[in-house]
Amino acid sequence: MNAIWGLSGYLPLLFYGLLAYSLLRILPKWIKRKRKGDVAPPSSHPAGPSFSASTTPTINQAEPQAAVSESVSVVLRRQVPPGAVESARSWLGGLPRMPDGVEWPRSLSSENPQRGERPLHFLAQICCSDLPRELWGGLGPRQGWLLVFIDPNQGCPKGSDAFCIMHLPQLGPEREAPSDLGPVHDGVYGGGSYDWLPKDDVPSTWRRWPADLVSFPNVLHRNEHYSFATPEGFAETLYDGASVFPYEDLEAVRPYTFGQALRAVHGLAKRMRTERGAKVDQHAYAVLRAEGSLDPLRESLTIQLATAVELAESDYRTLTVDGLKRSLALVESCDTVKQLEQRLEGDLNQWRRWRLSVAEDCDEVAAQLAGRPLEMPFSQEDWSQLQSRFDGREFHGFELCTTRDGGTKQLELRERWEQASLTIPEGTTEEALADWLNPETRPRVPADRLADLEAAARSLRSNRPHRMGGYHDGVQSDAVEGPQNQLLLLQIASDNGMDWCWGDVGAYYFWIRPEHLAAGDFSNVEMRLESH
Repeated sequence: MNAIWGLSGYLPLLFYGLLAYSLLRILPKWIKRKRKGDVAPPSSHPAGPSFSASTTPTINQAEPQAAVSESVSVVLRRQVPPGAVESARSWLGGLPRMPDGVEWPRSLSSENPQRGERPLHFLAQICCSDLPRELWGGLGPRQGWLLVFIDPNQGCPKGSDAFCIMHLPQLGPEREAPSDLGPVHDGVYGGGSYDWLPKDDVPSTWRRWPADLVSFPNVLHRNEHYSFATPEGFAETLYDGASVFPYEDLEAVRPYTFGQALRAVHGLAKRMRTERGAKVDQHAYAVLRAEGSLDPLRESLTIQLATAVELAESDYRTLTVDGLKRSLALVESCDTVKQLEQRLEGDLNQWRRWRLSVAEDCDEVAAQLAGRPLEMPFSQEDWSQLQSRFDGREFHGFELCTTRDGGTKQLELRERWEQASLTIPEGTTEEALADWLNPETRPRVPADRLADLEAAARSLRSNRPHRMGGYHDGVQSDAVEGPQNQLLLLQIASDNGMDWCWGDVGAYYFWIRPEHLAAGDFSNVEMRLESH
């Protein structure tokens, strides 16, 4: 019995020895799996909103797969001209179609947590049965729909709070946007969507555009500087040789509704009532009085005129020459500094009265236009007549100011010239494209601009398409040729047609590991924004 009790003293040592042996055997394997991303790290907060709503169960510890070789890539080609909305199988913007039991995803922004939980913005819905079998090396769903939601108002989205990927096995009715869904561009950062609209008028959803899924070989191109997935002039290839016109070079569409004409008149009235340029340069007058003579100003104008005459013989700067001649004539007509001051003060008061009279005429015209429905057609003849109302309304005068020449300031007497021209208001081209996209409003777009708008709708901003699978079109990164450990789930580029501008003409990239794609698990997707 004493021997047994004596052996019992060694039991704790035996227990701890076996425990240490087990840890030495298991711990290295666990660390190796963790480095490969197969073990989810512990988290002190709930999982983000990026999730899979498919019938496939989420697998957090999917078995790692070897790098995948991809033979094809799919481009999301906006339909030009667009087909019927009800027949679209995939689309960008607009509203999602989700079964009643699926909730609209919401998130708490890590960048603006003080705003509280808010809905994400719907970006795209893609029909998985239209994806080719070879995409992503044969991985991923080929049934149901992928839905993409993002927070477009984060400056540097890094976490899963900025987006949500959903996979739904079936369609549902079109879902109305939540009542607390904010604007697609809140104006905090540059770029963004609908920057031609006043901040309060920016919508909470983007325009809806049906899209076709078009397969292309997954080929990486190179030049002497970088590698790229999309060859130059790809839009013509994408649209089978149809006419393509750069959207940035598209001539502005004239106002074609009474509402747009009214906006043009309001814009002119606002310009006439601004104080920009209406303030007196007091420092210039102080310098003139300190000199006590017009001789320095006269000498300066004489030198400027001689130089301008010499340059005009080579580059035709006749307007500069004529303006300097008139400024010099004004100085010559004045005997004293006080006399020149009085003349300039009279010019300034006359200019202000002229601007006020133009603004009051605008008010009168605006009252007449406001009496008609804003969507009522406004013809080319109507626009020409409206412009003629302000033709010839010009003002010519003079102003005294100081300019910096090297490290010193010098006086300058220059012409003050302004024309009360009625110009095309900002946004009419974007509105024309939106109206062209909708079959019900397409007839209101000027017929002579339809072909241009259609050609511009085919253009690709920065030659960068929306893409699934294959090599990505990086803005700040280059694709690396060969099998991939991360697959391009989706690339969403800046797009004039959609009124999308991500940062400074950048793109969103959604990446997924092969094992997660094979398992139908979209909870580990990573989103990155690259911008200029």
